[in-house]
Amino acid sequence: VEVNDLPQGAIVQAKLDGKDALAADDAAWHVDTQTAPTRVLLYGAESRFLERALALLPNVNVFEAKPSAAVEAGYDVYVINGPLPAQLPPTGNLLLLGPTNSALLPVSGTVKGLAVTSQNADNLLLRFVDLRSTSVASASRLAPPNWMETLASSGNVPLLTAGENNGRKVVALAFTPENSDLPLQVAFPVLVDNLLRHLQPPAAAGVGSHRPGETVQLSPSTTQRTVVAPDGRRSPVAPGEASYASTTAPGVYEVRGEGGKILTRFAVNAGSANESRITARDGAPLATSGAAAADTPQQTPRAERWWPLAAVALLVLLAEWWLYGRTQTRGLRGRRSMA
Repeated sequence: VEVNDLPQGAIVQAKLDGKDALAADDAAWHVDTQTAPTRVLLYGAESRFLERALALLPNVNVFEAKPSAAVEAGYDVYVINGPLPAQLPPTGNLLLLGPTNSALLPVSGTVKGLAVTSQNADNLLLRFVDLRSTSVASASRLAPPNWMETLASSGNVPLLTAGENNGRKVVALAFTPENSDLPLQVAFPVLVDNLLRHLQPPAAAGVGSHRPGETVQLSPSTTQRTVVAPDGRRSPVAPGEASYASTTAPGVYEVRGEGGKILTRFAVNAGSANESRITARDGAPLATSGAAAADTPQQTPRAERWWPLAAVALLVLLAEWWLYGRTQTRGLRGRRSMA
């Protein structure tokens, strides 16, 4: 049976007609987890560093708008580089870089000559990121409201804050990339990746079918969530946690956020294809015991060889980013010397 054009998030159930000794595996569920690309609008001052970092992200479509243009609605994430527009869009999560004063995030002037002195390394937004070697030429003096958390600072000056206001996620970096040496560090593309993952609409969790008892990896979140099992049992998932292990009952599980909003679903199905395959297989080795077992050659398990290749690929990516930063810096110095 082939079914096409399923709506996003559709739940499909297949059920056997009849009764047998094990009713738990007579039904199976599938949740369509295809997600559309995240629409990101880059608004404000031109930034090649931001453009390049955003272009590296998977399943993301980036659009650009000049500061003089009106901010259109309908995007998932708005990256605003520099002064805020006269009116913010009504929906969509926000990444503010060097923002100006607004009702959403008060700003009182600018501060110059800063260095990052502390950061919350336990926060998911700063995973694999060390900002403490970052120097900032000029930054907005943020006055974060009580719904925002300061993640990095220079003394008592907040430099990176994040929070959620009326269901909208907001992350504010007090400076633009061009007003710091952050884009010249390998931490910059990693930070952009972390921030966009946080601001993207909730990704599908538990892609594929899971068996009872398996641990399901959830998308990271900084807010409280609740997993509702098929039998109605509720399990809280604390901020920062990204896994759920109470998958004992077959069926569809719901991951809910604030106000009971359904963020995503995943399926748990009993039984497996291997257990259901009862026909004889040619050449299947038979278990032996006693002295005969000693004559059976033991197979040495294969070593995992994928991680060195992944490490090399990561080093190449970081080297490419470093060379790009040096090229931009030399070009800037050359223009200054000619002036």
